[in-house]
Amino acid sequence: MGSRNAEIGYFRIPHSNFDSTELVAGRIHFHLALIPVALMPLI
Repeated sequence: MGSRNAEIGYFRIPHSNFDSTELVAGRIHFHLALIPVALMPLI
């Protein structure tokens, strides 16, 4: 649930610097989730 809120925060305030490890972790997790999606058409 926490990572879900982090993803929502990523979209709502993309350029804000939060001192929140949860937000950073959610952002990293979200980027990692985007990598296979971005590579899918190339495979």
